[in-house]
Amino acid sequence: MGRRRAPELYRAPFPLYALQVEPSAGLLIAAGGGGAAKTGIKNGVVRVQGWPPGLVCLPSSSGESAA
Repeated sequence: MGRRRAPELYRAPFPLYALQVEPSAGLLIAAGGGGAAKTGIKNGVVRVQGWPPGLVCLPSSSGESAA
């Protein structure tokens, strides 16, 4: 039996650099981009309204906290 994957809740149109979750407002703000100049990937900021207010962010396996 293969590994079960969690459902994909959101896919950003650019590599993520920062996330801000505001559970009481049901809001997720994601920012990021292509990094160095002339990579062809534009920078961006998106606001996702209606993000699940009961969402719990768990630390990654490396011990870093999830933003």
